[in-house]
Amino acid sequence: MDGRQDSDHLPGTMLPTTEIHHRSVSARKGSFSKDTKTEDTQSCGCIYQTLRRALIVMQVCGAAHSLPWIRSPMQSKCPWSPSKIYAIVVLVVVLHNPVRFFTVYDQSDLSGFQGFFLLKILFHAWYVINSINALLMFKLFNDSDKMKRFFAIHDSIRQLYDCGPKRFINRRSTIAIVVTLSFFAFNTIGYVFSMFTTPEFFYIFAGSLTPFHRLPWATTSVPLKLLFCVNHIFATAMWLLPIMLLLIICFLIVNMEVTFNKKMASHLSDDGTFTGDLSEMRTQFLRICDIIETANEMFQNFFGFNIVIIIFNTCIAVYALANSTWLETNLYTAVFVLFWISNSLLALLILSYGAGIINDKAYEFIGVLHRIRRVDFSKGDEFELNMFLAKLNGPSIGFSAFDLFTIDKPSIMTVFGMVLSYLLFMVELSNGNSGSSSCPLSAVNATANATSP
Repeated sequence: MDGRQDSDHLPGTMLPTTEIHHRSVSARKGSFSKDTKTEDTQSCGCIYQTLRRALIVMQVCGAAHSLPWIRSPMQSKCPWSPSKIYAIVVLVVVLHNPVRFFTVYDQSDLSGFQGFFLLKILFHAWYVINSINALLMFKLFNDSDKMKRFFAIHDSIRQLYDCGPKRFINRRSTIAIVVTLSFFAFNTIGYVFSMFTTPEFFYIFAGSLTPFHRLPWATTSVPLKLLFCVNHIFATAMWLLPIMLLLIICFLIVNMEVTFNKKMASHLSDDGTFTGDLSEMRTQFLRICDIIETANEMFQNFFGFNIVIIIFNTCIAVYALANSTWLETNLYTAVFVLFWISNSLLALLILSYGAGIINDKAYEFIGVLHRIRRVDFSKGDEFELNMFLAKLNGPSIGFSAFDLFTIDKPSIMTVFGMVLSYLLFMVELSNGNSGSSSCPLSAVNATANATSP
């Protein structure tokens, strides 16, 4: 690549400026016809094909609406499309859960952090994070400027070189969808099973029927249970589907970073001579940084809220499990708490790994820059190399939580080390006070037995 570009081409892309302008104007106007829809779909290229199945699943569950590359004249004049109305209904259903769940608490919970009270806190926190995810996803698809910018930058980068095998990306996307739907089905079946079968399971989930759970007919009303099962399906969708979408977007970004790193390495000869155009490569890297920054703007609040709630839920579940008598007297409760801990840690691992690998790959090629021989460098090449290094030595590249800190690989071990330290501390505290009746953990078993039917 000689780095020379025609004047009618956008810097850093192989697309003519007139074509970029035509596409951007078409996207802003939201023009739609049979030909325009085909053109917009084709302009999204691989990213449309990769995200199409995931977004269809999200639309079915009300977690997505108003796809940015499909907008009809009717939607331009009246923004209330059927998918958006359906998403608003689902949003209202999900948002009412943390509010109604305040009615589940009673006088027995005033005694402190004890058995059944801990389960109520777990459920309440879970409803809170589902509501937050629902709001964030609705805002993301309702105000789709950031998503449009993400798609535009991605498509312009793909014009430069093939960003990896398409089948490989689609295979990973399919795996993410299948795994997510498997967890979705398992969680839904477990809830339905708890509603309609053994009382040991039902007493754990009985609070989810609030504010009707204290009525004598509520525990035997099949229509009421079915209604709350549907409600639970929407809540589960808001818990799992945003993580699925984020994971697929991480696959796309990492794939671009890996392709760029390989291209940088291919331009470095054995004697340290760089055969490529540093100006062109830096422009491409800046566009990759742009797409990472855009994705971070889309998901930084999602990362922040989910990490906080997941760590909180994990600590509560570990506190509840620290008393070994749960395993001896109430196996169903112990299995439920263990399931909650494993799901929380898995979700935390997925979020941390997806963000951490993006940060890691963004700096992987820095060794190539340090091995470049500068003997025959012109002032322009020296400037480009220094600007390259300055970008890498500047603010961290990657996803952040609340824009407070960038999530990298060390942060994964930091979070898991904190959770593990808390677990060991609670186990040691429980063992050291096993013979003391004054220990607050000793009341867990008594409360669980008192609340079970």
